[in-house]
Amino acid sequence: LFVGAWPGKVLVIDEATYTITKEVPLKTGVARNMLLSADKKRIVITTMKDSGIEIIDTATQQLVDSFQLNTGNTRVRFGGVALDPTGKLLYAVITTAEKKIDRFAITPS
Repeated sequence: LFVGAWPGKVLVIDEATYTITKEVPLKTGVARNMLLSADKKRIVITTMKDSGIEIIDTATQQLVDSFQLNTGNTRVRFGGVALDPTGKLLYAVITTAEKKIDRFAITPS
């Protein structure tokens, strides 16, 4: 069982004993969404702080890839996400905000 936890990690829990067997640190913040691929080999995680996307291999229980969408003064926020059946594409509803001197400029989706 994989569970997102504070501060920025995923706990691996043994379902037979209900004990934490491993902690997988995330690079881009706290998990917001966790999606299991159709083949059950990967967990795709979106995070809040840096609007990151991280991937955990379920067999090795290791983080295999990580990147963030925020850049400079631009912030990206996920509204919803879904994996396609092949596990190769991630569909996301996002809102982009650019920090100005006195306000945030929101880009229409």
